[in-house]
Amino acid sequence: MTESIKKIELEYVTITYNEPVIHLVFKDGAELGFPQIKELTKYSEKLSGNKPYVVFSDVRANVNVISMLHIF
Repeated sequence: MTESIKKIELEYVTITYNEPVIHLVFKDGAELGFPQIKELTKYSEKLSGNKPYVVFSDVRANVNVISMLHIF
């Protein structure tokens, strides 16, 4: 059985896929809002080949989550 681990580096997160797990490691100072969530979802689906997956998020770094309350 051959294991294939796929990886994508973004400015605010490293995304790896080892079937069936998407592993997100957020970088220090990352800002996470709706555009980033949309981008994470797009890349997660791409890495998984649009197959079902589970997500493990490592948010030990200082991450700023932007809510809709901050926008209005």
